Amino acid sequence: MSVAFRISCCLCRKNIPLAGDVIALDGEWQRRYPNMRGTPACERCVIDYGWNCCTTTKGGFIDGHVAAPEGEVDVDSWSHHLERGTHRALVTLYPPLRPVPGSRAVPAPYE
Repeated sequence: MSVAFRISCCLCRKNIPLAGDVIALDGEWQRRYPNMRGTPACERCVIDYGWNCCTTTKGGFIDGHVAAPEGEVDVDSWSHHLERGTHRALVTLYPPLRPVPGSRAVPAPYE
């Protein structure tokens, strides 16, 4: 079976295995890891690079903190995931995610 596209991890830049889920990360991840390329990440990097706390010892958010998506409790790195799913689902839900060069285009959802 041929593969229509592959997504590389924004943190380690390795191709995310087709059998593994892709996790779309939000702006707080981008603020903390400015060398990220895009927002899709592999589960291993999300676990390895995650952080435990978004607040200071006084209870406020750290300087420059980007709020978690609406409806999420903003406590740690797991609060800052936009979505988790298959390669095809994440490219469809987040069109700015780009497959590896040389793959065929995936149509954007209807607006």
